[in-house]
Amino acid sequence: MSVTTKKAIWSTLSGDAELSSLVGRDSGGNPAVFNANFNRANPAVFPCITFREADGSAYGGIREETVDAEYFNIEIWAKTDSALTVPRIAEQIDTLLHNKALSTSEGKIYDCARVAQIPDQYDDKLKLHFGLYRYKLVASR
Repeated sequence: MSVTTKKAIWSTLSGDAELSSLVGRDSGGNPAVFNANFNRANPAVFPCITFREADGSAYGGIREETVDAEYFNIEIWAKTDSALTVPRIAEQIDTLLHNKALSTSEGKIYDCARVAQIPDQYDDKLKLHFGLYRYKLVASR
């Protein structure tokens, strides 16, 4: 995942007041939005959002020298009895990212679109609700 992509995802998710109100806070008081492992916070913070690079194919129809297509997974984790927490967070993420253009000082994201999802699931072993959402992001080179 490029620096542009990582910064665009993190700044968009962590900078939204409504989404920030739905997730926990790390020890520095920042919204619990992490690139990679949710256990970076010690102790782990819930609910939290993690995102990471995913496999995917190139964006068809546009010359590869012009843009890069990247896929990433967003995971939502919640230690709660409510099955509504993950869907509420997912809905706000979709509002911020799905069919949107994003910009950072490093470059422009022409399009970001959700392409797959595994809505709220419960892991008996971890005692956590989680959801997995895959997005395709088309960025300038």
